[in-house]
Amino acid sequence: MSLFNVSINEPTKKDKKELFDSLYAQLLKNQNCESIKGNHSFEIQKCKLNTILRFNTKVAIESKSIQVDAELHDTLLLTILVVIGILLTYGIGVILVIAFAYLQKRKAETYLKDFISKININNS
Repeated sequence: MSLFNVSINEPTKKDKKELFDSLYAQLLKNQNCESIKGNHSFEIQKCKLNTILRFNTKVAIESKSIQVDAELHDTLLLTILVVIGILLTYGIGVILVIAFAYLQKRKAETYLKDFISKININNS
């Protein structure tokens, strides 16, 4: 678990299949992403979770909970921005890059939590 990864574990109400299908459809909505779908889990590569940065998102529905793990994909971009920040601003730009990435993580986390709670409420 790194500073910029999102991990959410939410309890489910009922009807896991409907919840699973609606999560899958909504996360792929209007996006051109690679995805791998199994019986109780799916993985979406380079998914934008209402953010500028992209995340590799894994969703698994267990017996009584939903486990969502989103790992930051754009680490190379952040590395380049950090190096440029060090060279051009004597290190002050690094603070801005790290703050930007952390705020993107928080935005993705709140988006996923709100999204899961909406779907959970609609299914119960």
